[in-house]
Amino acid sequence: MNPPAIPAVKVGISRLTMSEAKAIAYEVLQLPSALEVKDYIAAWLSQRTREHQG
Repeated sequence: MNPPAIPAVKVGISRLTMSEAKAIAYEVLQLPSALEVKDYIAAWLSQRTREHQG
């Protein structure tokens, strides 16, 4: 992760509920590569954004 992205990531993490954080952690800890973790998080964020927009 590049250093300038850290503040935005911290804000995003702080907005998760504990149950969301646990569910994400459970899923990503089972993935075999960093790329798959990145893809999972991107998909999760995209879905969450759509749910909150309408």
